[in-house]
Amino acid sequence: MIPILFEPKTKNFNTNGIGRLCEAVSCTVTEERNGEYELEMQYPVEGLLYPDIKMAALVLAEPGQGKVPQPFSVYKISKPLRGVITVNAHHISYQLSYIPCSPFTAKTAAGALNGLKQHSAEDCPYSFWTDKTNPGNFSVSVPSSIRSRLGGVEGSILDVFGGEFEFDMYTVKLHANRGKDKGVELRYGKNITDLAQEENISNTITGIYPYWSDSEGNMVELPEKILSSDKAANFPYPRTVPVDFSSKFQEKPPVSELRSAAVSYIETNHIGIPSVSIKVSFVPLWQTEEYKDLALLESVELCDVITVDYETLGVKTKAKIVRTVYDVLAGRYQSLEVGDARTTLASTLVEQNQKIEGKPSKGFLDDAIKNATNWITGVNGGYVVFHKNANGQPYEILIMDTDNIETAKNVWRWNQNGWGHSKSGYHGPYTMAATIDGGIVADFVTAGTMLANRIKGGTLTLGGPGNGNGICSVVTETGFEVVRLDVNGIRFFSPYGKYANISIYYKYGSSGSINDESRMVVDANGCRSYFKGSEGLISAELSADRIGCSRWTGTIENPGTGVGIWGINYSGEASMKSLDLSGNLNVQGQKNRVVKTEHFDQCLLYAYETAEAYFGDIGYGQILEDGLCFVEIDPIFAETVTLDRYAVFLQAEGPGELHIVEKKQDSFTVKGTPGLEFVYEIKAKQKGYEKTRLEKKE
Repeated sequence: MIPILFEPKTKNFNTNGIGRLCEAVSCTVTEERNGEYELEMQYPVEGLLYPDIKMAALVLAEPGQGKVPQPFSVYKISKPLRGVITVNAHHISYQLSYIPCSPFTAKTAAGALNGLKQHSAEDCPYSFWTDKTNPGNFSVSVPSSIRSRLGGVEGSILDVFGGEFEFDMYTVKLHANRGKDKGVELRYGKNITDLAQEENISNTITGIYPYWSDSEGNMVELPEKILSSDKAANFPYPRTVPVDFSSKFQEKPPVSELRSAAVSYIETNHIGIPSVSIKVSFVPLWQTEEYKDLALLESVELCDVITVDYETLGVKTKAKIVRTVYDVLAGRYQSLEVGDARTTLASTLVEQNQKIEGKPSKGFLDDAIKNATNWITGVNGGYVVFHKNANGQPYEILIMDTDNIETAKNVWRWNQNGWGHSKSGYHGPYTMAATIDGGIVADFVTAGTMLANRIKGGTLTLGGPGNGNGICSVVTETGFEVVRLDVNGIRFFSPYGKYANISIYYKYGSSGSINDESRMVVDANGCRSYFKGSEGLISAELSADRIGCSRWTGTIENPGTGVGIWGINYSGEASMKSLDLSGNLNVQGQKNRVVKTEHFDQCLLYAYETAEAYFGDIGYGQILEDGLCFVEIDPIFAETVTLDRYAVFLQAEGPGELHIVEKKQDSFTVKGTPGLEFVYEIKAKQKGYEKTRLEKKE
């Protein structure tokens, strides 16, 4: 299909719109299961419709074989590279990110989808459909974008009800199962191999070490300890992980029940079956024998189920098409990605250890609970004292290590203003306390989940022995994770597209001077560092297609409009007011000077090159009545060149004769026809470069 260009906000696509993009160099549509749905097109700047390709314009293109063409909204247009631009556009359904809805609740997927439209705060041209019937508790607690409530965050429709989305024009469909099982089989290792899949095979868990334990140190395990998959022997190495079944049984289970639970776990979690991650690229195979084995895959669509046969392992498993890349111009798939259809497969050690009914792994919290239990249940003795007022009414409870307030050291004190513990007697200090004004004081707090508006302190430590690797996560009010700090580094995510905006702001002091602020921003456009100085707000920029420096009109928090001071783009073209170099400048092209003319716009003037490093000076003279003209060499010019040997070229400006009769290091003498005017040019070698001649470039 040839893509068709339409104006923004078009709803009717039954015409040729602005026109067909016949000159398109390439055009692909990428769609992921419940994820990305985008178009990328390359188009020449000499193309007929190049001037009409603008931001928010719509490109109608076929996303797959036999599918209804879909509109994609342009959100990025690259600068021309070798006369070709790259256009990125996302499916028109992405516009739902900018249509907010008001809070509401729903018990079904149909009710939730209909509620998004009914409670939209602006006109919503989209319709919604689903065949999902399972109940659930869905709510929009605060105003949110409709697309954010479809999926990708905790509590979204996809999170509550499950399913697979299909975006068709202005219709959003939530299928229980979008794809079909068409009987297609992929024989892994015979007609295809994949680097990522080979890693999955080598990392497949082949067995478990099931056990049960309690806080008193009792433990139950199998006599043979390890329970392996019946396919374990087919893998290069056994990979066994411990699995805690303590939450499965309230009391100590017999070995037979632990074994039954472990067998069920192996079957349910597909232990011994590799997770599927295969990318099939058709482009290099279209004209080869290998393509015959894979041609059947071209009949499948996104979310279809296929069978993956690992012949060498003796294992067959089901997997889904989770990503397609479709060549719109060629009318065929460019590549397919086959992924694991199971969402609960224990693919890592952490997941395996924590899988049983969502039970978190035992660690520091269990140890803390056990310690607290031992202290409380093991108490021996102690005194409870009721403090009473003048009317004999109790107003305070004391629990002490003696019956005398004056001698007690460990004191628990409870009254209407709060409670606390002191190791220094009744009068404190109370190093652990909770008071009526909402304050809590403690040297050490252990908690499974802590909810807080703000945490203040000196040091925050995450993770450690018994607590695994620490994680710090920042999420939006809708539950979307935007920042994650863990052992793999710092990652930034954006709820509005592919790229996140990273802003690092630094204020040097409180002097109030104009030189005390800087800010670095990293986003889809590259990296910019802003500096506030005597020249105003200046930025240094680095991106995929440019490095440079700009002056901005706004503040460091809101820079406003930028005007380039200098820059070098990806093609090597540079723009700057001046350039100072302390080393050599080697140019393979031309060295031109740009000169603005009155009638011919800007013109390029070209540099005169010589085989040696010569400098020149041009001047004018006139022969006097005695037939001579004495010319003094400019002393500034003389200090830049070597005048032991230099050349003087003479040009008479009228009839007569003239020639050089004497040359000195500071002057030369011309003899000729009296009254004759002339032009001269001196050429001499640059000082320090007298022997330089046609050097080879290293």
